[in-house]
Amino acid sequence: MKFRPKRFVNTIAILAIMMTLFLGLTVTATANEQIQEPVALADYIYRCYDSTNPGFGDMPGYGSTLESTLDAVELLMVETDPITWSNSMMWALDSIVERYAGMQSPYRYGFVHPDNNNFEPDPKTTALALETLSLLGRLDAISLKGVSTYLNSSGDGISKYGLEINRWATEGDFEFKYWLLRAAKAIDGAVTNDGIVINSLAELGITPLGLKYVLAPDVNVADFDLPEPYLVWGGIDTT
Repeated sequence: MKFRPKRFVNTIAILAIMMTLFLGLTVTATANEQIQEPVALADYIYRCYDSTNPGFGDMPGYGSTLESTLDAVELLMVETDPITWSNSMMWALDSIVERYAGMQSPYRYGFVHPDNNNFEPDPKTTALALETLSLLGRLDAISLKGVSTYLNSSGDGISKYGLEINRWATEGDFEFKYWLLRAAKAIDGAVTNDGIVINSLAELGITPLGLKYVLAPDVNVADFDLPEPYLVWGGIDTT
């Protein structure tokens, strides 16, 4: 094979340029890694803020949902110090409170989901909104007396008859009762503008029930997942 010095020199030159570029990229990447600082949790949560529908999404750029907003607010309140919150975060939280307060029906006092075109409140939306407002310490932004009225008039006999054993075991929609209980718990102990302390258990006619009493001998235990999530509050034994 004939030796071509010019081609050899060109090849060496190209390899030298490639090595220089590689080393340059490696140094740049290493430098970036060294100067990159971790993002504070509160700042990351704010990046998940959805200004179109005030609330937080699951990730930055995602639309907010009631569930993801509740999760984000809980994380914010439990794992961060309010002193570290930016003014933008404070403004975002105020916007969420304002939006949620506007979801309370002026007629039935429960909360209406933004996608609900018939403007009827429902227990799940009510519970998620109340839990978020409670975590933020902003139950004062809504009508608590109105919420009590809604909980006491939400059908299915939940307050008219109380949560009697036979109703737990045989009647009604358990999911419906579950969300009503969560809504009631969110305002339990809250004080209205009139200075009245809300006792949701008493208002709903709920008495603590042990699971062994709920699952009577004639009830098929296999139909129930244990522990039942809606038998947790108010001293109710799920063991």
